[in-house]
Amino acid sequence: MSKNEMESIDGVGDLRNLTGEYKFYIHDYSFLYLNTIGTATEKILNLSNNQITRVPQGIVNCEKLKALILNNNQLKTVDNILGLSELGTLVISHNQIEALSGLVGMSGLTKLSAAHNKLRVFPNFGDNEKMKEMRLNNNKIQKVPEYIGKCINLSVLDLGNNLIAEFSSIESLRLLRHLDNLNLKGNAITEVEGYREKVLEMIPSLRILDGQRFDPKFLARKEKRAIIDEIKVREKRERDLGLKPGALKKEYMNKSQKKAKIQK
Repeated sequence: MSKNEMESIDGVGDLRNLTGEYKFYIHDYSFLYLNTIGTATEKILNLSNNQITRVPQGIVNCEKLKALILNNNQLKTVDNILGLSELGTLVISHNQIEALSGLVGMSGLTKLSAAHNKLRVFPNFGDNEKMKEMRLNNNKIQKVPEYIGKCINLSVLDLGNNLIAEFSSIESLRLLRHLDNLNLKGNAITEVEGYREKVLEMIPSLRILDGQRFDPKFLARKEKRAIIDEIKVREKRERDLGLKPGALKKEYMNKSQKKAKIQK
């Protein structure tokens, strides 16, 4: 019954008499509004791929909700969620949201995905020490404000394809001492001379920038794996040709040296 054209599910209503832990999925339908959904025992609520224009009012009954998934709808605002004190994951990507307010009191949030919206202002989460991951790519954000520093444990920040053009617009990222994965691809700032060096100087904790991993330990492991794989290929070829072990070692070493020179 996916992708129907129902306009509401008022009959779902009060599920509070249910016991145990539940995952409640209502996705790939075409609900325009939901009024009375809600149960105190739901852990995951998936309302993705509908035509919902507002967060269901009855969602305040989902006191134990851990994850709320509302991507691919027609939301313009996100309200009725302030009372969800245990909410850890909020997915509202692919909507029509222009501003995110009312998130300051949601100190339990650890992951937010609000990509592909119309956000112009960076969301304010207040003092949120649990926030680890923010996906805000494909919006219209021009600047990262200083209050981002209150999310002291943020480790992943995706701001790809926004309107960030100057280093002064991301200066506040210096406050994030645990940030190790930053994406700014698709922003004008990436075309500025010295971009990579400046960002790495600004955020020494980074290990991944614009999808490219570069920390020394990772590169060392990568090189070691490449050597091991090359040895396996050589040994197999030697066996296939009936050669003594190590017969092609010199040939493969020469190839590796040439390859290394080209990469430099």
